[in-house]
Amino acid sequence: MRRREFITLFGSLATLPTAPLAQTMGRKRLIGVLMGLAETDSEASPRMRIVRDELTKLGWKQGINIDLHYRWAASSPQLMQTHARELVEAGCDAIIGHTTPVVAALRKQTDTVPIVFVQVSDPVGSGLVESLARPGGNVTGFSNFEFGIGSKWLQELKELMPAVSRAVLIFNPKTAPYAPHFIDTVVRAGPAFDVRVSAKPLDSPEQIDAVLDAERGDGLAIIVLPDIFTTTHRKLIISAAERNRLPTLYPFRYFVVEGGLFCYGIDNLDLFRRAVPYVDAILKGAKPAEMPVQQPMKYELVINLKTAKMLGLNVPAAQVARADEIIE
Repeated sequence: MRRREFITLFGSLATLPTAPLAQTMGRKRLIGVLMGLAETDSEASPRMRIVRDELTKLGWKQGINIDLHYRWAASSPQLMQTHARELVEAGCDAIIGHTTPVVAALRKQTDTVPIVFVQVSDPVGSGLVESLARPGGNVTGFSNFEFGIGSKWLQELKELMPAVSRAVLIFNPKTAPYAPHFIDTVVRAGPAFDVRVSAKPLDSPEQIDAVLDAERGDGLAIIVLPDIFTTTHRKLIISAAERNRLPTLYPFRYFVVEGGLFCYGIDNLDLFRRAVPYVDAILKGAKPAEMPVQQPMKYELVINLKTAKMLGLNVPAAQVARADEIIE
């Protein structure tokens, strides 16, 4: 397995406050964690384990000097608003927010409680921070994909499936308000790969089967945008893609582990790992306004050879050699 690590745009935590833990232990601190996932999602536990373990390494122990309060939104905008209000009213000293709509809900509830986000797309354009270098408010964290990745998606798709001539992007506009930026980059990259690009919004889980069952034609492929809705309902998407024999590119590794064809995306567990020192620094006096937003450092190409074989696709040897993980 090979890992390609991209250099972050901004500095490390070396300049952040590092007051001794003894100075912060006068009272137990309350840390809120608002996840876009459902608590029962198989991807929920690894993220919470990372948060807990990394905090422990930094001297913060559940029930001793911190209390962790978890909330789970299961991609529901209504639950995001409800849980955001609950955590702010509980008097959290800091809140970890997962995904763009979750952090937007938190920001709506408070402009004072420090918020460290993970997997937020376009934090500046979304109005959550003033700039990446100097966020300027109570929000900072670790961003999601850059929109320019759209051309890379088409490149990987074309290499795996040279006959592709049409790509359909799926997403939920309610939970992915940033989707037009991804769509624009893929559309603009389309002519270079001789691929026509269109988008199909999904407003409910029931639409997944209807939309994918309706897609037909030679040279067709699906691109699943990074979106807490598509993550929450990934089993339905993977199943519909398999049933209709639709080659599909996914944004995250776990789609491929669960049967999807392949992905090119960020290592989001790494973002959670990197977010914890930001929480630690805030509890020791750092100000989110002065803590730069950081970008993903690890990207991964993962291919499911079993699914490729089912679809009648021969994965090029060069692509196999370049992959970070092969699932057989």
